[in-house]
Amino acid sequence: MLLMKPYSKMRRLLAAACACLLACLPAAALAAPGDATLFAQTVLLDHDQLAWYKEGNLDQAVQLDGAFYLRTWEENALLRWAPGMIEPEAFCTLPPRADESLESAPFELTDPAQIEALSNDIALIAAGDGKLWAFNAYAGRIGEITAQGVTWRDVQLDTADLFRVEAYEDGQFGYLRTLTHPIVAEGVFYCLRDTYAEDSWSNRRTLMCWDIATGALRQIETGCAQMICPYKPGQFLTFGTDFDESAGEPVSAMTVLDLASGKETPLDFEKLQNAYALSGLAYDAATDSVYYTLGRRVWRWVPGAPAVLAAYIPAPEGMTDATAWLLPGGLYAIAADGLYVRSADPQQAAAARSLTIANGWEDTVALGFMAEHPDVPLLFNGDAPVTAEGIAQAIASGDGQTDIFVLYSMAELRALIGKGLAADLSGAEALAQDVAAMYPQVQKALCDSQGRPMAYPRGFDLSPWSVNQTLWDRFNLGPLPTTYAQFFDCMARWQAQYAEANPHVRFLSAAYDSASLTELVLNDYILQYGRPGEPIDFTAPVLRDALAQIAALNLQPAPEEAWYADEFSDGYEAETQVICHMTAARGLFYNADQTQYLTGTDPESAPVVEALLVPPMVFEAGQKPRVYGQMQVIIVNPSSKNLDMAIQYAAYCARYGLDLETRYALHPGMNEPAEKPGFEDEVRFMQAWRNDAAQALESPELTDEEKGYMRESLDYVARWLAEQDNNRWLVAAKPIAAYRAIAEDMTFAEDLPLLNQAAGYGEALGPQEKLQDLIDRYTGGELGLDALLQQLNSELR
Repeated sequence: MLLMKPYSKMRRLLAAACACLLACLPAAALAAPGDATLFAQTVLLDHDQLAWYKEGNLDQAVQLDGAFYLRTWEENALLRWAPGMIEPEAFCTLPPRADESLESAPFELTDPAQIEALSNDIALIAAGDGKLWAFNAYAGRIGEITAQGVTWRDVQLDTADLFRVEAYEDGQFGYLRTLTHPIVAEGVFYCLRDTYAEDSWSNRRTLMCWDIATGALRQIETGCAQMICPYKPGQFLTFGTDFDESAGEPVSAMTVLDLASGKETPLDFEKLQNAYALSGLAYDAATDSVYYTLGRRVWRWVPGAPAVLAAYIPAPEGMTDATAWLLPGGLYAIAADGLYVRSADPQQAAAARSLTIANGWEDTVALGFMAEHPDVPLLFNGDAPVTAEGIAQAIASGDGQTDIFVLYSMAELRALIGKGLAADLSGAEALAQDVAAMYPQVQKALCDSQGRPMAYPRGFDLSPWSVNQTLWDRFNLGPLPTTYAQFFDCMARWQAQYAEANPHVRFLSAAYDSASLTELVLNDYILQYGRPGEPIDFTAPVLRDALAQIAALNLQPAPEEAWYADEFSDGYEAETQVICHMTAARGLFYNADQTQYLTGTDPESAPVVEALLVPPMVFEAGQKPRVYGQMQVIIVNPSSKNLDMAIQYAAYCARYGLDLETRYALHPGMNEPAEKPGFEDEVRFMQAWRNDAAQALESPELTDEEKGYMRESLDYVARWLAEQDNNRWLVAAKPIAAYRAIAEDMTFAEDLPLLNQAAGYGEALGPQEKLQDLIDRYTGGELGLDALLQQLNSELR
């Protein structure tokens, strides 16, 4: 009996769909002899497209006698590479991979060709006992790999427990469980198998142990082992992390597993932060040392002593399936998304270069930079300060270890620039030219008084209003409001005349209640009336009237499930239509999906009625609107010990750090629409689909249910083809024009400390903390309206 292809190989679908994106990176010439990088992650970053991350094309690697045998996703070849070789060489040809479509095949297959394909499909390769091994989970086969290919042994392995079987209306389907860390030792084939149950998220693994001679299976239930490696004779070293419900925190353990008894003996391993990200466990018998990778650092640990830094590796973090080895000459190798070989000499590691980014994140830009500079890994510190004061103290204390800071507040950036604590980036010519082409307001926020760029954006958000014009007109709500008084009058009229009879429609999205509207109006009032160094009068009648109107509306918080039902919150499964959304178009060019609200119907999701961007509300008729913009930016620590490389990273961000929509949003000169690459091919595909579906519909062999599915397919294609003018664009002309009309009024309020909030962190900073506290006391009933305004005047002017 055969079952469908392994669920653990779902990544192959991405590889097949994105094969054109893959490229092999050559071995890098690094500082230490023997260091190399093979098949590292590949990143496509194109100015004309969104940035896409694609894993490297290395499927699996095993090591035998100091040489690596590498299996790639695209080829059936097994490659051989050893330290010192420039490129890998072909070793043998493996059986073709079975067709991906068999992943959805029935539980029992009858087609001889499919059975033959699955019977030769290699789930895992392994090394041990002086040989290379191939394992087939479907037919329970194991064989030896030589230069001539695979020779299957005449033994049947018991593999029934490797599959999850689920029942569906039209039969049973089997899915291969996740299998990792294959090892052959003393005539036994080992691998870890997940033990996930549908009602449990336990991290426990089962160690599967097959006698290669007889096929007999023995299973060892581990505590929380997620990785194993050979240890002392008859023992494996294990490491895993589970969540302790009673303690409310993750608990990690390194143990010695006795293979004969199945007993695990914990080692006195140090408690680690972010232990979930540990990978690449390896043991060196010569020095009785354990090696592991955590946070792009390789650590060497001798029981009873603190771990010491042994190497840096620019690999993605948290790949617990990664296997590692210690090689002759003091080399550590890990097969994560690619194969990385590094000298594990702590003295060399101490002298190696790396960049530490405070409060940053691993994304396509970080991965791309490391692919371009494989000897300079990026290290991320999520606990660094986010305020100018905290960063200034860190730098003043001699913190040259943090090379780059990510800031979430323009006021904090302005303070750091004023203190001379951001490095001048004008030497990166392409970056300087790019900033010079941005909106003047953006340049003002990023540059010093001499016009030199001191920061570069990594994210951008703008907060105009969006109105569902179709619904607005359907309920005859009159002219679009331009002031808060008009807006809240419209909302009161909706509540009185339409809300009860239209429960599937909301005037505002579920994100808004009286408390959130109060906060929004107060922040907009500060934005509109605040001037650097001047007091704000919070007792002005226009503010009091607006807050009184909000109180009269008495909007209660919506239940949590309502947040996921709004048209603007989830265009795919919207249950509730929203008339006016204050943040629907925020980040219009930051998220490609937002463009559908301004270009019409997108048949690939639920139909979306046309929306209209309108200027933000003002407090007095005739006032010039101010649209609040926010950026996440990077600055370079002028005290960085790797200043030149940190500026190179900033320059790399200028080349690839902004997706297409953000580039449109920041650069007023970008006004030509951007077409989807390969759109004409997509049209031809849809036309062929339509023709094939129409022809198939005429078949007398179709059941009524199948005909229904076919008609739905035809309807979908017809809608898509009818909307070609909208579907053609990544960024269309209409949203560009709508955005340009709004962006002229953009401001970043970098000189208004009262609006100093760490966007993205949701953390109020400085005077904003007092403002938030007063708002909370007012909306919680502790303060009346007049008392709120008086305290705002006395404490925050």
